[in-house]
Amino acid sequence: MEIIPAVDLRGGRVVRLIQGDPSRETRYSQDPAAVAREWERRGAPRLHLVDLDGALLGSPANQQALREILRVIRIPAQVGGGLRSLEAVRAVLDLGAAVAIVGTAAIRDAGFLEAACAAFPGRVALGLDARAGMLLTSGWVEVTVIRATDLARRVSDFPLAAIIYTDIQRDGMLEGPDLPGLAAMAA
Repeated sequence: MEIIPAVDLRGGRVVRLIQGDPSRETRYSQDPAAVAREWERRGAPRLHLVDLDGALLGSPANQQALREILRVIRIPAQVGGGLRSLEAVRAVLDLGAAVAIVGTAAIRDAGFLEAACAAFPGRVALGLDARAGMLLTSGWVEVTVIRATDLARRVSDFPLAAIIYTDIQRDGMLEGPDLPGLAAMAA
């Protein structure tokens, strides 16, 4: 198991949202690059960077903060939030991300995920955000009728860098991972 610190970006700042709710935000820093450097200094093997504004708006919104973080760190970073086109995936990889995380577009259109994996083999991760096992999209606003485990099984042969599962009921609560949910995803 690898523990990967997350740096969530909103309005160019490092924040934490309780269960993805923008009205329940804790602000940690106005200097995301300094936070990323500190995680690297403490021995993080990689970083998980999320453009929360991008996830809600549907296209990347914190490019300047991401650019600065990726410029100053030496460890790999996986970046997600609003990557709903091949151009957006390419742009974040060109910024220096090791892996681009796609969710909403991949859940809505399996062809998009196939195309992204074909264009960038091993550099695309699938982000599966779920509540009670059901996937959510568009920054956790839209509930689908797709089970996270079902989609994970359907794409198990894709050349993905990873599948990143989040139980949004636990996200931001500082309560640790959803071990039963993770076990179901791994089965």
